[in-house]
Amino acid sequence: MADRLDRNPPAKSARVGRLLRKLDDSLENGDVYEAHQLYRTIFFRYTSSLQYEDAAQLAFSGASRFLSQESVTSASSGQELACMFMEAHSEGHLPVNTGSLEQIRKLLKLLGSKGDGREPFVRLAVDWSKSCGGSNTKFGDPRLHRVVASVCWQFRDFVSAQWHYLHADSAEECAAMLVEVSTSGQSKGLDILITHSVLHLLVLQKDQQARMLFENFVVAHPDVSTRHPPFLMPLLNFLWFLLIASEQKLVNAFKVLRDKYSPSLQREPSYDQCLDRIAEKVFGLQSASGGGGMEELLRKFTSSLSTTGGGTSAPLEDEDVD
Repeated sequence: MADRLDRNPPAKSARVGRLLRKLDDSLENGDVYEAHQLYRTIFFRYTSSLQYEDAAQLAFSGASRFLSQESVTSASSGQELACMFMEAHSEGHLPVNTGSLEQIRKLLKLLGSKGDGREPFVRLAVDWSKSCGGSNTKFGDPRLHRVVASVCWQFRDFVSAQWHYLHADSAEECAAMLVEVSTSGQSKGLDILITHSVLHLLVLQKDQQARMLFENFVVAHPDVSTRHPPFLMPLLNFLWFLLIASEQKLVNAFKVLRDKYSPSLQREPSYDQCLDRIAEKVFGLQSASGGGGMEELLRKFTSSLSTTGGGTSAPLEDEDVD
């Protein structure tokens, strides 16, 4: 076969070499079950001898092969091997780099049409990137989130895409995706859609990303006639002034804005709790409600987002910004 596994890489025992040859034979004969078991056996031999890079590449090869096939058995085997690929990265503390991210992108695309297989894979990938990524990876490496978001967008899973874009430091792409959602009739309103994302970014104390997202959105959206206030939609005016107040820490302005735009903010029940968190984290104010932690807030946000259509996935990671 053209892509037979390397027979003589460094530090491989004769026993592993025999297993690799047996794996090649199983693959040539189309014996998915035996091939899957051999992938698992060789993988655990690699990890037990701390050969995590070899284990990861073996799992990637098997996952790519099986996920490219149509049978249910192959899909199940591919999903497990994809997760093993991430486990090798975590256990071996392999770095987040261009090569690993491109392999993750390929597996995500292959998993995209395989039912529930993508979500556990993404959870493992995010957990790995928290400890092995670059700086500012409390919620996972932004480079990984950007990869996940772009693939979710490709498969029109807009809820998951929006979630990951909030952590991807990629405001322009996120804005383009939100414009597509709102212009395709799959949201409750363009103002509701952008407000969700801007408030969420402010909760995460990403003021610059929030401003970039808002500005890119209003420039690109065909139904927004101006880039500056006054906008026809009250929530867009609210966001414009909220971003200024947030950047300059204008506490009194924040209080006035909440009061003045209260009727518009009542359109979404999650806004009050979200603004309470912004009051605490951005303006140093004591929360009026005192209720709910970050996990509860994000669950409400996601529940609200899922009603916009274009995706039903729950959040793919838990967060705590305290």
